[in-house]
Amino acid sequence: MKNLSRNSLAAGVGAMALALMVGASPSGATAASAAGAHAAPVPTQYQGLYAAIQTQLDGAQQVVNRLPSHSTPSMVYGAALLFADGNRGTQLLSPQTLPEVSQEIDTLASIGVGGVSIQVSFPLLLPATANSARYLVFYEQVARDVAQHHMVLSVEENPVLVGTPFAVSAQVSFAGLTDATYAQEQAQMAQIIVNDLHPAYLSLMTEPDTYATYIGLPGLDQPAVSASVVRQEVQLIKPGNTLLGAGAGSWSSTQFDQDYASTGVGYIDLHVYPTEPQFVENAVSDVAEAKAAHLPVVLDEFYIFPSQVFDGAGTIQKHEIEPFTWLNPLETQFLRAFTEFAQKEGISYVDAFDSNDFIAKITWRPTDNTTSLAAVSQLYDPVLKADLASGNVTEVGRAYGQMIRSST
Repeated sequence: MKNLSRNSLAAGVGAMALALMVGASPSGATAASAAGAHAAPVPTQYQGLYAAIQTQLDGAQQVVNRLPSHSTPSMVYGAALLFADGNRGTQLLSPQTLPEVSQEIDTLASIGVGGVSIQVSFPLLLPATANSARYLVFYEQVARDVAQHHMVLSVEENPVLVGTPFAVSAQVSFAGLTDATYAQEQAQMAQIIVNDLHPAYLSLMTEPDTYATYIGLPGLDQPAVSASVVRQEVQLIKPGNTLLGAGAGSWSSTQFDQDYASTGVGYIDLHVYPTEPQFVENAVSDVAEAKAAHLPVVLDEFYIFPSQVFDGAGTIQKHEIEPFTWLNPLETQFLRAFTEFAQKEGISYVDAFDSNDFIAKITWRPTDNTTSLAAVSQLYDPVLKADLASGNVTEVGRAYGQMIRSST
């Protein structure tokens, strides 16, 4: 969910996957075969990008290789439940959405995934939000479906990405919130999630820079202020059997996690997207902060991020190429590196965010328009819908399944 500029479009990292499944027109893009299509040759215009990402991943793997060797057989491999993402707003209430979510759960279960993460976006479940009662009924059904599959349920109470194309139907506003009133309202919604959805994990703060931007409270991107808000929330929530967590992305200062560890949370949350080695080293430091506080770590968002420039302040050149089969080798390498990182570090739960890529991929054609997120969505969305309905699993999905099986 990283707050970034994607070319000229401000959005979260996770929003790419979300955008690729809502309202697009058919195109001539071709689906990758379920029988084991291999990555196509890298298009000429992307060969430099591919080589740069390959170098970044090799460097990341070297960091992982230096970690002490041990395994965590009890680690749960999860995936994001993107068709239930709260940023979809009123699209969640459409008659076809629950059947699609059910099929998504079935497909992920067939891969071997043992848990799912859902963004139940703030403030959708608060009574003052339009359709809050209907959103709650929706998520209650999703939680029952997850439980019936004997999967771990992890919930991120991230804010709706207000003002972006990814949340045009959410109909919410953060106007007038202060740090104190946000903490109160966040805790109120968290209590609803605990009481009605009963997740194993509930993350109250995951990317402080993203929260600060979209909620409009700049103090949330300051470790001390952010930790104070989390502390207030933890004091207000009666968690029952749900663990409450907070954390920051691997691009943020490890001071965030050091401060969150003293708030009373039950785990440290971690997001990993950029592939540069320094962000892997930051993730190692974040885990060290958690261990020093005797807290488990939940890696509830990680996936490859196709960029060549990333400066931690959100300045990047982002390429919307995740759906194409020619990226498969790099996606698989990323998943392998960071599941190995999680195993070595004793992480409790990992969640591969862009799980749409486990369901559908498209084969590159020279005439494809990849100049914008919207253009790629038009290519990919019809294929995703069709492959979801058929229960398709892609080459990347099968590779993730093999990682799960080999670890257990």
